[in-house]
Amino acid sequence: HGSLDLRADDAQPSFAQLKRLRDRFPRAVWLNPIPRESWRNTHGSQTIARIGELFPMEDLTLGGIKRAVERLNGGRARLF
Repeated sequence: HGSLDLRADDAQPSFAQLKRLRDRFPRAVWLNPIPRESWRNTHGSQTIARIGELFPMEDLTLGGIKRAVERLNGGRARLF
């Protein structure tokens, strides 16, 4: 379910919690610290795939952050 504490009894699974987050913030991007080329072959690849069903995902590199900002700005890059 939706808690890191195994003793907690959270009524909603984590996936449902992430859906609520996505619905509340429709222009969100998930920054994944795992390199993109490892997403399919790493421990947790099923979790990465499930999160990718809800959010556009970029890797946590300078290029990934730039692509994330472009997505958030509707395709237009904006430098701060």
